[in-house]
Amino acid sequence: MKLSVCLILKNESSTIRKCLDSVKGFVNDYVIGIDDATKDNTKEEVLKFIEDNKDIDVNLYDYKWDDSFADARNAGMDKAKGDFILIMDGHEYFPTTWFNITENREMPVQSLIPKILEKIDEEQTDEAFVMLYQQPFVGAMPNNYFLQPRIYRNGIGKDGKNLLRFGRAAHNVIRNSDPEKSIHFPEIILIHDAPEDNRAERATQRAGMNVKQLKADLKINEKDTRALFYLGNTYMETKEYELAAESFEKYLACKTVATEEKYQVNFHLGICYKDLKKNKEAFDSFYRAIRISPMRRDAYLLVGDMFMDADKPQEALHNYNSALLIKPECSRMFSNGAAHTWMPYQRCALAYKALGDNVKAVSHMRRAQRFVQTPEWEKFIEECSGKKKNILIIDAFGSFTFEIAKSLSEKYNVLTTKRFDRYLAEWADVIWQEWGDQNLLENTVPHKTMVRIHGYEAYLNVNILQSIKWETFKNVVFVADHIKDMLPFITSKVRSRVIQNGVDTDKFYIKEMNRNKKSIGYAGFLNVKKNPMRLAKYIVDNPDYIFNLRVDWQDAFLKSSFEYETRDCKNIVYHARYGDLNDFWNQMEFVISTSDIESFSYNVAEAMSCGCHPLVYPWKGANTIWPSSSLISKDKLYFNVVNSRQDEREYIKENYPLNKQIVDMTKELMYVK
Repeated sequence: MKLSVCLILKNESSTIRKCLDSVKGFVNDYVIGIDDATKDNTKEEVLKFIEDNKDIDVNLYDYKWDDSFADARNAGMDKAKGDFILIMDGHEYFPTTWFNITENREMPVQSLIPKILEKIDEEQTDEAFVMLYQQPFVGAMPNNYFLQPRIYRNGIGKDGKNLLRFGRAAHNVIRNSDPEKSIHFPEIILIHDAPEDNRAERATQRAGMNVKQLKADLKINEKDTRALFYLGNTYMETKEYELAAESFEKYLACKTVATEEKYQVNFHLGICYKDLKKNKEAFDSFYRAIRISPMRRDAYLLVGDMFMDADKPQEALHNYNSALLIKPECSRMFSNGAAHTWMPYQRCALAYKALGDNVKAVSHMRRAQRFVQTPEWEKFIEECSGKKKNILIIDAFGSFTFEIAKSLSEKYNVLTTKRFDRYLAEWADVIWQEWGDQNLLENTVPHKTMVRIHGYEAYLNVNILQSIKWETFKNVVFVADHIKDMLPFITSKVRSRVIQNGVDTDKFYIKEMNRNKKSIGYAGFLNVKKNPMRLAKYIVDNPDYIFNLRVDWQDAFLKSSFEYETRDCKNIVYHARYGDLNDFWNQMEFVISTSDIESFSYNVAEAMSCGCHPLVYPWKGANTIWPSSSLISKDKLYFNVVNSRQDEREYIKENYPLNKQIVDMTKELMYVK
């Protein structure tokens, strides 16, 4: 298969080289006509291209414009040598990659074209449609995008006599093609981006030609709906809204069936009436459009805008959210690039702000920023955030983040949630993911997420931890050295450091009171890793000591087993939850930890802050955290009291101060990758 590209050029000197370069990899010959009214050095730029690419086949000719796009196109097609013909303008090009709106991601373009040409050749397609992205662009987002035929078979059409060629001077369309031999390639994006200085000239030229041609068509048939449609669109481009509305109303009076074109007529009629301040007629037109095609976003957004103008943000939000539920689709009709990318999020942000919900306002504006960045939007976010950074803490339990979150909230906006939430994640400048749990698998913004890992996950959630792409995360904090050492597959891929847990010793105190010298306390959860059966053995083996348990069971089976093992023991006292743990710990001489797995043990640290002496089973890493005198035997308890109550408290104050943990955690949270 051979492919020709045909162009008719007028004042395209600033864009033509980019256009020609973009098709070098798959075009066999170039047919380039230079409009005789060209005033710039377009021809010279084409000659430079020919000089730089001496191996290409180029037919360069001068063309005398006769006020017909069809004639101009056909003159070039008649010179084409290829089996198929690609029609382009001098300000168009195929990008290497581009953001594909319907796929919601950047995708390759140029590298796909040879494959689609094979498909076109195989099926002997009459016309192949590509996705045209039209200026003006906001970032990579086009003003409009739609499927348009651009590749045609260079041969006889469906009548068996005449070539496939263009008809109509304006809004030219291919004649004699077989609709059943057309094919769509929405993955192939053609950028239409004329320089601003010649857009006005083209618009004036197009408007004059269109009105003349379309009025001539309507003289022949006043119910020519295609002519009425394009005449209305032309008047809209020139902002003659009364005339545009008149053309669209005549179209609707023809009682055509509901099609995408009829959707567009009602939608554009709504825009005309909106600009003419005829709100009732505008609403009616938009709602008719929605009834015809409820899976297009455009009309919902303009209805929402009208409600916002009427100071009804809740009604506006309903329509904006309806738009967000709709997935962008491919169509031969104009689709607004903003409506199918950033606009619904930006409009929701404005509505949420009007309703006083700044969190959702920021989260939606940040979603809009995924498509486009503007200073105005950044200022909006700053205003909604009170010029503070937003921190989201994701913590399924909440027990270990509360104190730090409280401190952070003095300087930052802080929200805590148990589950990953994509809108809260967008709201946040930084995210603190507490625990290496299921939330990690759902996290869609790892680049701004700090993860803190405890002993529980290191031992029991290894499968989850191994499935994570740690190089995509911002940083990781471990609560102890021995936990960090267990997970080299994390530390080798992401910034990692140890920040030990901290205790607010100001919340705990030592009462001057007599304590039972044989009282041992335990407060907290009991589960497999806490090894309650070891605790049961110590209780059975030490009948002279009173074991005071203030516990919550996380496993009914373990509770039943524990109660069975200690069924004959008279040295257990169960305590209800105390409003203040000081009351509990100031009755105890000792605190016990029988865990197999730990990264710290707040049970021990808080009790020591109240002057209790620690009895710690030597789990892995315990000797690096607790005094050696506190470590007990696997077989029996040793009650070695070598420190005073105040010494125990000072050990916590010196080694595990909460304020140091807060400072270090804040630094890590604010670390920028």
